[in-house]
Amino acid sequence: MNLAVSAAQNEFGSSILGNKNTIYVSLADTTSTCANLGLSQLPAGYSYHCADASSLTKPDGTGWLPVNLASAGSPLSILPVDPVNSAASGLYYTYSASNSYELTAPMESATYSIAGEKDVTSKDGGPNDYLYEVGSNLNLYNSGGIALNGAFNQLTSPYTPGWDISLNGTYRPTTGFSSGYNSGVTSSTVGYHAHANPSAGLNGSGGVEEIDRNCLYGYCHRWLGINYGWAAPATSMGWRNGTKITVQFMAKVDTAGKQVAFGLYHYSSSSAVYTFSGAWSTQTLSAANKWQKISQTFTATTDWEMSAHSVSLYIYGHYGPEGTLAVDDASVTYVR
Repeated sequence: MNLAVSAAQNEFGSSILGNKNTIYVSLADTTSTCANLGLSQLPAGYSYHCADASSLTKPDGTGWLPVNLASAGSPLSILPVDPVNSAASGLYYTYSASNSYELTAPMESATYSIAGEKDVTSKDGGPNDYLYEVGSNLNLYNSGGIALNGAFNQLTSPYTPGWDISLNGTYRPTTGFSSGYNSGVTSSTVGYHAHANPSAGLNGSGGVEEIDRNCLYGYCHRWLGINYGWAAPATSMGWRNGTKITVQFMAKVDTAGKQVAFGLYHYSSSSAVYTFSGAWSTQTLSAANKWQKISQTFTATTDWEMSAHSVSLYIYGHYGPEGTLAVDDASVTYVR
């Protein structure tokens, strides 16, 4: 399909590629905006496009792909769709265009998915390590959600907040997540804090290390974490009762059985305090030195006050047995 779109562009120019800021999906819906499918919220100015079931696989520009491949002499008699092709599974194709184009697809086989034996999704040159991306511009649309710099590839140095740089280095995320330094812990100048490392991530890329070995300094399992906050998300993003927020990231530990804990810290109207209540997950990583995908969906309730208060994602590394937790490719998406 990539070759067919490229051939059509070469013959007829970029004007035939489709509408800018539109995400075309390989799912059928009775509405052209995919309104019935419960897809993740797009950034302001973007919209989804769906074809109806009778046209979905037509290659003449009326199917899910807006490019008329038939007029460019493509041998495709029907447009490919994902074998599962459902919104609930997350297994479907997308296409976006401007003066260039991009196609994305999830890998159904763990072998070819992120951190798999034959991983293609994190090595295709695109910004989303969870999707296979092809096309003439792999940066047209990054569907990684609302956590900026979740791949931790944008780092700033030197950063010396007062921690021991021989243990924690001199890097912090340039934008997005916090640095990991917590001045409020006992003896903050001693021992380990969560910290960015330019080679701690997947494939030797940027990532975060949370080294839970502070027993060496007399502070066993001292607080270790990073966070990302959104101010008043009811106003800025329309979050409300029933909004589903999905948190996903890659994690690796050097001690089998070590845990990663994470959740959404929100303001409770009934208790008049910030809390993780109803939005907390602790997951055990069963294998050492192997990247594993961590995912959890949380649902906002009427008790979440989000118009005047923030919501923050925290990812903690001081749970379970001692060891090191590495974190990369953090993604947050939501469905209102």
